[in-house]
Amino acid sequence: MIGKVRKGRSFKKCVSYVMDRDKNPELLYSEGVLETDIKAIINSFYVQS
Repeated sequence: MIGKVRKGRSFKKCVSYVMDRDKNPELLYSEGVLETDIKAIINSFYVQS
């Protein structure tokens, strides 16, 4: 669980923060998003927007 909510302007920073390896993240479901690594997730969202 992430306890602090931060306001930012970068989607890359948001995904990197949520998917931080120290927090042991688990991606439950994705459709149309490459989930091989953090860069692939970020690029998939940029391409779809």
